[in-house]
Amino acid sequence: MNTLELRQTIDDYLNQLSAERLTIVAQLLTYLAEPTNQIQDTSEPDNSVDETKTAYISGETTLYGIIKQVGGEPPSVLIQTLEGHHLLCQVEAHLAKELGNRLYTRVGLIGLAQWKLANHSLERFQIQTIFDYQEGPLVEAFTTLSSGIGEFYQNLEAVTWVAQHRQEDN
Repeated sequence: MNTLELRQTIDDYLNQLSAERLTIVAQLLTYLAEPTNQIQDTSEPDNSVDETKTAYISGETTLYGIIKQVGGEPPSVLIQTLEGHHLLCQVEAHLAKELGNRLYTRVGLIGLAQWKLANHSLERFQIQTIFDYQEGPLVEAFTTLSSGIGEFYQNLEAVTWVAQHRQEDN
């Protein structure tokens, strides 16, 4: 099959797809650059578009938020994200105990997230790790960062550096 025939075959296939399936194909192509992400199509194989049929993308991520509630059976944690959204996550008992000690404090969590493909809203988060994170003054954070890697940027001409990197991106 030559390139022209292959292109025509692909075009014919795309023309047969419903709007929902075409969106999923477009999103799949967009997310192929992220190998840890997975697209899950939970829609039925018919060609009708239904709001209840939703495609998701999932992958590992870091979530920052405030622990609002911990407990229940099975154990769960209510997190208020930095954007103000509330997310209820089931969690293993040992993580629930640790998060119980951090009620009403901002935490950093690493885990598997699932977002709605259509609007990228976070739907689920499975907590795997709680990492040491303490909110502090911004000046203190930059001072700590500077003491760790500042030597590499001592003789940096900022305007020239930014201009060079902008040219590389174009």
